[in-house]
Amino acid sequence: MKLRIKDLTFSYPSRAILDGITIEIEPSEFFGVLGPNGTGKTTLIKCIDTILKPYGGCIMLDGKEVREFDKRELARRIGYVPQSAPKGFPATVFDTILLGRRPYIGWKVTERDIDKVLEIVELLRIEELSLRPFDELSGGERQKVLIARALAQDPEVLLLDEPTSNLDIKHQLEVMEVIKRITKDHGILAIMAIHDLNLASRYADRVAMMYRGRIEAVGAPEEVLTPENIRSVYGVEVSVMNNGGRPYVLPLRPVEVEG
Repeated sequence: MKLRIKDLTFSYPSRAILDGITIEIEPSEFFGVLGPNGTGKTTLIKCIDTILKPYGGCIMLDGKEVREFDKRELARRIGYVPQSAPKGFPATVFDTILLGRRPYIGWKVTERDIDKVLEIVELLRIEELSLRPFDELSGGERQKVLIARALAQDPEVLLLDEPTSNLDIKHQLEVMEVIKRITKDHGILAIMAIHDLNLASRYADRVAMMYRGRIEAVGAPEEVLTPENIRSVYGVEVSVMNNGGRPYVLPLRPVEVEG
């Protein structure tokens, strides 16, 4: 499943958010979307999932525009993982993941649906959480369950909006390892909006750096995460070091950026 975005624009009445976004992402690719707050990362994710309707341009899955899919078919192709789940969600972890099977469920849950949930629980190694109330989980545990719910849809595209936000270091790494593993083992295309440059550098195959609704640079992490790009987009002077073949960004000081 190849994803192609061409000349995508989106605006709120008060201001433009996305301005001519064009990217192509391949199957099994883990793609990171970087940029400062308010630059359009989450908006891009929501446009791909049709939560928001673009003003112009197109988003295509294997040559077909996403807006041409009916809701059930699109839910079978695209899984969406939000930053967090609403509080007061009265369900067990198992039942929460089972909700991801809704695009396939008719009048009742089938044995195939149950088997799919069990398979994902084992894949993400969260067996011990299965019967616990979702509301009682830690932030990292919740994030894994939200990923599991999206995977229950059997998606070809996985969209993640800041999947490591508000997580401690251990849970950040665990979540990123899970995403990396499922993209490679199951051929899923994953697109992740993320703030942490070093996590993106370590795990993403390619990254796009956004600024003011535009893509300023796209490519392998070592091509995009340069001192010059980071200075112009983030307004921060950094030192970039080689860490096992991947760039490691060390912030030094804020700087004034022209424009």
